[in-house]
This record gives sequence, structure tokens and C-alpha cells, in this order.
Amino acid sequence: MNDPLSVLRELAKTDYYQALYSYAKELGFRVFENQTDLTYIQLWFLSYLSLYSVIQMDIAMGDVPEKVLESIIYEDAYLYFKKKDGKQTAKKNQQQIKDTQYKNSRNQNEVTTAPKSTWVFKRAKD
Repeated sequence: MNDPLSVLRELAKTDYYQALYSYAKELGFRVFENQTDLTYIQLWFLSYLSLYSVIQMDIAMGDVPEKVLESIIYEDAYLYFKKKDGKQTAKKNQQQIKDTQYKNSRNQNEVTTAPKSTWVFKRAKD
């Protein structure tokens, strides 16, 4: 007997269910009849649909080769790497934003605290 989660994974990977998932997201129709109170199996299936949607999108964009789909180990390893890489990229982006904000605030402070004019204006004699 096969593990039910591995069967769900294989189903979620198929083009038919990936297309159905994509259309459901774009057009807003329901994948299941029940909208609330989803079963354990339904939740896992949606999770796998999302997981394979991400991988298929990355393959289409050329970020990763199609070889990733050859094994569950490759799929999980790629998603783990992507998550780790995403966190590092997010940290770098946050630091760049902070650095830019700091530089901008320093420039604004320099403009507002510019030295007062030392020019002396005299009135014209009558």
C-alpha cells in the first residue's frame, strides 16, 4: 500500500491538477466543494499544489532545471535552499534599505542644520 501523502504529491505534480490550481487562483473558483472545515487530506493536497506551483514557476523562469522534479529529495532540497536563500536575500535587502534611509536622513539633517549666513546687509544711505 502506498503512503497517502506520496500519492497526493504525485497527483499535485501532474499538469492537470497544476492547471486546475492555477485557474482556481486566477479565476477564483473553488477546488473543493467545501470552502471551510477542510480535511487533513485536502489541506495537504493544497499544500502540495502550492509547492509544485512554486517549483514549476521557477523552472519556467529558468531559475532551476527541470531535473529538480525527478526526485522528492531534489524537490525538498531545492525548496529548503530557496527558503534559506530567500531569508539571506531579504536580510541583505533590509540592510540596504536601512543604509539608504540612514544616508537620506543624514543628508536631510545636513541640509536643515546648515550654517547660518554670515552676510551682513547694510541699508543704503539716503
